[in-house]
Amino acid sequence: MTANHQNYTKLTKPTYSYLRGISYHTYELVLQPEEEENKLSNCMISMLFSAFCLEAFFNHLGNEKLTFWSPLKEKLNPREKLEVFAKVLSFKPNFGNRPYQTFGDIFNFRNLLVHAKTESIILEGESLLSLGVHTIPPTKWEQQISPENAKKFLDDTKAIIYDLYTRSGLPADEIFATEISDVNGSTAINFKISGYSSS
Repeated sequence: MTANHQNYTKLTKPTYSYLRGISYHTYELVLQPEEEENKLSNCMISMLFSAFCLEAFFNHLGNEKLTFWSPLKEKLNPREKLEVFAKVLSFKPNFGNRPYQTFGDIFNFRNLLVHAKTESIILEGESLLSLGVHTIPPTKWEQQISPENAKKFLDDTKAIIYDLYTRSGLPADEIFATEISDVNGSTAINFKISGYSSS
């Protein structure tokens, strides 16, 4: 039903907010001493869901602001989507400074895992002796994973979303809302991710 009907209810759930919540909560686990043995996996999840959040936000923003978005969303990669938004919103992202400086890192990491390939590490000579002391060289994706990068991805994803949201003229009080309900023209905005603050 639409607003043209006398009685209607419209409930919108921006998926990017839920993905942001997962990224946020798993980063919080990274900081807990009792989760030390899970630090690698929690960092990985947080970083990956930051990328998922940003991708989902691009689709949200495109649906909200661009009448020509539907045929593009499946064809363009994240960088190309950002270029479309930059053109429509008349600005140039500064890839030399954060948060846009982190944009490439976020999606390079995403691609390493989404299109993952088995990596083999060959140890020769003296390096064989170090197997017992855990000095095996990390894989490409392992090299990216750290609490510092998880925090950077979390912060810069949020900053990019805020920047694009405000440039697009969308209502600022809806950023990271988990539910937006419209009942007969009356709007209510809810934030239902326990323990999560978008501020």
